[in-house]
Amino acid sequence: MIEHPARKHPYITTLTGVNIGPPETVEPKDIRMEDIRRSLAMCCRYRGHLDKFYSVAEHSVWVSLIAEHVGDEEAMLPGLLHDAHEAYIGDVASPQKRMIEGWDRFEDSMELVVRHALRLPPNKDPVWGRIKRYDTIILHREVRTLRSIIPSWYDRNLDILVPNAIQPIGYEWRAAEGLFRTRLQDLQFGS
Repeated sequence: MIEHPARKHPYITTLTGVNIGPPETVEPKDIRMEDIRRSLAMCCRYRGHLDKFYSVAEHSVWVSLIAEHVGDEEAMLPGLLHDAHEAYIGDVASPQKRMIEGWDRFEDSMELVVRHALRLPPNKDPVWGRIKRYDTIILHREVRTLRSIIPSWYDRNLDILVPNAIQPIGYEWRAAEGLFRTRLQDLQFGS
């Protein structure tokens, strides 16, 4: 019988060759922007239940741009990197997160490791609450723009808070990675 490698090796291997295991084993040097950019660009939001591909990388750029639009400079870089931990654990749909026992603890641990490595504000910093608001606002624009069937939870009052200049496109992954890289450079963060 052929044994699956995951049974012996409890880690993922990133694009750059780093083995990422349980959060307590991850060192700051293991977190690499090249891995984050590529993974988020190839990771589709909404479990792929969209009319076209839409990456976590593109979503993150829009969150950062909403922060910029409202003049929240402190939230622009953390807004771009708010889902960086998903490069290592994937994008699990919010309703499913609540169904998986222990998921919150695991996600919080990896999020803390990644934020520390990227020198972002700690998890308890108020900036993350504002970013969550921007994230929720863009969510409503995303589903209206990228789906032909609008979910029952869609709220037009939140959608209209998104500036008209911010329109989710559904870029293919290479373009989304480039968009993310450009935004990092605009924010003068090493890419």
